[in-house]
Amino acid sequence: MKSVVLLFFVFLLAFEVQHVACPSDGWLEAVSSRPHLAPLSQPQESPLSQPDLDDPCSNHTVACNPAGSDEARGVIIASSTVSFLLFFLPIRRILVLQPGPNEDNTLFWWSLCLGSGGYAVWWAYFSACGFLRASVFPILLVSIIGVVVHMLLTAAATYKTPTPRDAARAAFIILLPALCFVAAQGLKRSAPVQYTGWFGLTVTALSQSFRIASTEYRGDFNRWLFGAALTGSISGFLWLFHPQLCLSREYKITSYVIAVMRGTEFVVWSSRVIARWLGRIEGHAVLPEAQNNEVLQDQNNEVLQDQNNEVLEGHNIQLNVIA
Repeated sequence: MKSVVLLFFVFLLAFEVQHVACPSDGWLEAVSSRPHLAPLSQPQESPLSQPDLDDPCSNHTVACNPAGSDEARGVIIASSTVSFLLFFLPIRRILVLQPGPNEDNTLFWWSLCLGSGGYAVWWAYFSACGFLRASVFPILLVSIIGVVVHMLLTAAATYKTPTPRDAARAAFIILLPALCFVAAQGLKRSAPVQYTGWFGLTVTALSQSFRIASTEYRGDFNRWLFGAALTGSISGFLWLFHPQLCLSREYKITSYVIAVMRGTEFVVWSSRVIARWLGRIEGHAVLPEAQNNEVLQDQNNEVLQDQNNEVLEGHNIQLNVIA
């Protein structure tokens, strides 16, 4: 419930984020009446301030122009690289999946399946920027790879957790990203492109929510998930280092939302370590949840053993009296 409330407030804050207009986008004033696209300065009479009619991505929210500086290019490449590396983290969990009905396994499977759908939406969203000089080309490339990797991961999770309806699940592995891609392309052609971006935000956030809901935070401390939460949170806020970077508004907001969700994970993992340090200050040892359960189990076993011994002694006394 807390995560749902937190996500609700994150969405409210996300809608308050203002669009950052770039000086080179001054010509948009002539082609759009939307107030959030007002240019920072009046366009100059130069070729640089005019739209590139050959650029199929000259629209209101997606910027396909070159990054403009090495710093801006570095921010985009760094964020895309972190996203690519995080693709392979679920492999560790898939290897230890156990067959059988399990809520965590179900949510984890759907998080992978929705992950491929989310990347399919971003693929469609940036599809017109498929040239190397485009600033968002690394994001487009990572989105395409993300669809393929998540489909393979979902197939592996399906193999590790067989169910009576594996045929239907196998169909979903292909149909869901395909439907998301087609729906995103249709939405982009029939409505303002920002609606496609909000669609991508919804599917991506839903995938991350299912992943978080399927993760056991009270078990053994997982250094890999701890590191991924920290790295993913930092990566999501990299855009703040270059706020004037011309990029999709919706994609930036999605990055911020996912960064907050991963930051929440980092706080949950960190709080357990901090609790042990605070316990030492208080003068007692705070055991991890798994060890604490073992200690409680041992104590319960000792109590049951003592009760059994008392019962046996009582029976022996009765037998001696009868004899």
